[in-house]
Amino acid sequence: MYGSNPDEGYHITLNFEEGRADGFAGCNGYSGAYAAADDGTLTMTEIAVTTQLCQVPDGVMEQEDTYIQALENAAAYGAIDGRLEIVTAWGGTLVYYPR
Repeated sequence: MYGSNPDEGYHITLNFEEGRADGFAGCNGYSGAYAAADDGTLTMTEIAVTTQLCQVPDGVMEQEDTYIQALENAAAYGAIDGRLEIVTAWGGTLVYYPR
């Protein structure tokens, strides 16, 4: 996230299917609606997050909050060299690699 890798032990996933997105944010699962246009714009709305509180790894809740905020501010997307990049309205970039 934002030019650095998540801390060791921190695992993030993102799946898209027919107007819905879901995944794992490191401690909690999340889901919401998305709209992606051919011009590269992306919006993610109605993001709901489960409410588990995790202590391990250190900082997981702070990273998770930052990640969810970034998704809520998604503005654009692109596929580059086999990876997905989501750019936020404030210029941050989330990079996803296929499993």
